[in-house]
Amino acid sequence: MEKLYCIVVYGYNHKKVNHNKNEFTKEKDTHINGIESFWSWTKRRLQKFNGVSKRLFSEYLLESEWRFNHRMKLRKYLRKLLKFTS
Repeated sequence: MEKLYCIVVYGYNHKKVNHNKNEFTKEKDTHINGIESFWSWTKRRLQKFNGVSKRLFSEYLLESEWRFNHRMKLRKYLRKLLKFTS
């Protein structure tokens, strides 16, 4: 129960869906697609490192979160940088 309390402290409103009832969304803003997309992307990204130490996992996860949320902007910035240097 503490984990749910922690996300509330940070402003998140935790809602649940019941997959056993073929429920995947309740309201417009309650769905699992976003988190499933993030974890799928993050797992593929972290596999490249052939494992991550428990001590550094939170840092890798934070970096993955930032990259996931900025992936389109990051691509645009990298293209600009490459054009500038060539």
